[in-house]
Amino acid sequence: MPSNLHYLWIFVIIWQPTLCFYNLCQSSQNKVLNHEECTDLYFEPSEKATSLGRVGLELEQNSLKITPEASSWTNTFLKISTRDNSTNQFCSTLVKEGSSNFYCFTFMPEVENETLLIEYKVENLPEISSRRFIFSFPNWKEMPLFLYIDQTDLSRLVLRAQKLPSFINISSYKVEAYKEKNGNTNLQDSKLFSSSDDIHYELFTYNDVGKYYFTVSVLGNNCTNSVCMKMSTPKVSIGRKGTRVVIGIVGASFILPFILFIFHILTKKYPEESASKSEERLVVAYRSSSKKHNEVVLTFAALLEQMGSNLVVDVIDLAKTTKKFPQKFCIDSLIIANRIIYVAPPKHDLNPILIDKSLSDKEFFAVIFDYCANRLPQFVDTSKTFKLFEDFENFMHALNISGSYDAAIYHDLVRKTEEAKIETDHSFKDTIPQIVITDSEPQEHDSLISENVIL
Repeated sequence: MPSNLHYLWIFVIIWQPTLCFYNLCQSSQNKVLNHEECTDLYFEPSEKATSLGRVGLELEQNSLKITPEASSWTNTFLKISTRDNSTNQFCSTLVKEGSSNFYCFTFMPEVENETLLIEYKVENLPEISSRRFIFSFPNWKEMPLFLYIDQTDLSRLVLRAQKLPSFINISSYKVEAYKEKNGNTNLQDSKLFSSSDDIHYELFTYNDVGKYYFTVSVLGNNCTNSVCMKMSTPKVSIGRKGTRVVIGIVGASFILPFILFIFHILTKKYPEESASKSEERLVVAYRSSSKKHNEVVLTFAALLEQMGSNLVVDVIDLAKTTKKFPQKFCIDSLIIANRIIYVAPPKHDLNPILIDKSLSDKEFFAVIFDYCANRLPQFVDTSKTFKLFEDFENFMHALNISGSYDAAIYHDLVRKTEEAKIETDHSFKDTIPQIVITDSEPQEHDSLISENVIL
């Protein structure tokens, strides 16, 4: 950091109904806006200007440091307010001078446990870009985690957390994302971060209605049940859109399947015969679970396709084929495929496995990774169930694949498997997946892949 940095320190004391402050910098270019000007200041969430970059927040005791990664701008506007009282606010224009690259605000104890909003706008003509953050100001004397959410784009919430000091002996951080809707709270996803990783986690909400929040658990060997501390973020609410948006979505939902159906019919009439004769199709079927498990399956499929010279590998997420209008490629893949490889779920996955009798003529294999359920019921022959890294050569021989594998892809698969094992070990429940046998026969129409055609 350059030695000639110019620091802007502003003390913010929250009283009702306004935020009072002291400007210790005595900068003539930083103008504090009055209540009317602050109310009229408009922050439209936007990420258009690439020069704005990522805006970081960092807590040092009771001081909050705001660090934009912008190289240059004309004017910067900042607004801090409490979520429960929009009139309790503070606004200022901040003009960059020299090598100064961050702004700092010192809060008084009265703001502890308050939920605060920070809106930050840069006028970098001809574009205007802004960010919107939400966080709860913690009790800094207790040395807690500092968590904040970038909610600029509600379809993609970004959680960032400031790690605990290095002298605290912890092993990892566990991030969990939750959604509240209709009185129910559901876990959306979870991820482990080592003590040396930056805690940066993205949750794609797709603007689905509900309240979203995150929890971060500090894990250590010397703590009760390995959990030393657990903190939650404020909840981010996503409401319903207007009527015109709903009409647009319904219209697109009708037009897109129609276009895809016409495209499918046309391609069915003119198949590429030369390719179909020389290619062998293989399906890797799995049920999406944690992010690490999904990455393992995709890397495994990439390795198979790389090793087979005339092998076409399709990956089917069984969790998505239970929708009312499934994707058409899943239908063709299951019917045309010569072989189906089922990847066992993680040990903590309690959902049943569905197998359709119409697929009984397919050659069926099961693959088990180190972190997967290792005692599957006998829905396939024992000779066709493989613990991948222990039986890798036998598995390749059973598939009649003799090509050499790419070392980089193989090592990447090993690394991702180890990461998935660490993640699974924290939520393991020793259960046997339930097997459900269904009777329906496949037919050539859009609802072929339903709950009855799932492996």
